[in-house]
Amino acid sequence: GIIFFYAVARIIIIIFALFVLLNNIVENNGYNIMTMAVDSTEKYDASLVKPVILGGGIAGLATAVALKNIAGISPIILEKSSLSSFQNVQVGGAVQFGPNGLKALRAIGGEALMQKCIQSGSIIKGNAMIFPGMPHKPTFFPDTTEEDNDGLPKVLVRWGIVRELLVQHLSPETTILTEAGGDVCGYEATKIERNIILLPKGTNESTIMDRDPANLIVSAEGVRSKFRYLVNHNKDRFGENEEDLTALINNDVKDSGRINLKAIVPRDLDDSFKPGYTYAYFAQNAGVACFAG
Repeated sequence: GIIFFYAVARIIIIIFALFVLLNNIVENNGYNIMTMAVDSTEKYDASLVKPVILGGGIAGLATAVALKNIAGISPIILEKSSLSSFQNVQVGGAVQFGPNGLKALRAIGGEALMQKCIQSGSIIKGNAMIFPGMPHKPTFFPDTTEEDNDGLPKVLVRWGIVRELLVQHLSPETTILTEAGGDVCGYEATKIERNIILLPKGTNESTIMDRDPANLIVSAEGVRSKFRYLVNHNKDRFGENEEDLTALINNDVKDSGRINLKAIVPRDLDDSFKPGYTYAYFAQNAGVACFAG
């Protein structure tokens, strides 16, 4: 089919940043992240870290997989969508994994997670670019990724399938609460054990009242994150007079001058399309790019 999709290289950046975070958490507990080995002379108490992850997308789920497999920590994930939407593998566009992205999956979930991702997608053999005024003369660029990166390919996988694979690699102790977290508008630090309580809009009660308070909040809400706004403006909650949260958050997003639209349009491809190649159509003045594959 024809796919409009946006790059998800920031997922790799998030996973890399997570390694730094986990290293800070466990550096004094006899735990070596790179070798995933525990010093038997010291005991690491994972129960001391009680994380809540806001967002059950790829970034939030990858964080949860890494927390469990690298540091032995089982988080709670708050996902604002419904259970049926969360389990729908047909949602989203396409995620393109290069060798670095595949290595990141292997680092957080082992060889099995990386291989399932490769098997669930399409290996990219190359790219075809079609420039303005040359609709029938694509320029082919064969991909040399495997030759240059230890035999690892470049692969294109549907977004919903990547999410499903990450869910399959969560520990049984990880809790996912759907239709939750969308109303969180702040947090409150308690004086006891330095815990943090998430606050929904218009109340001082916790969103997860029946569970222990967290002491680590991971914001994986996407580009329009409420917590990014709070951190950037040195706040712990939205005030009662800040009714239009959407406008506040949108104004806080850095605008690079680009508008990314994403949609999937099922369409049969004729024999003129070369198997294993993605096709990029560039409009006049570089206004639109349409990707097919």
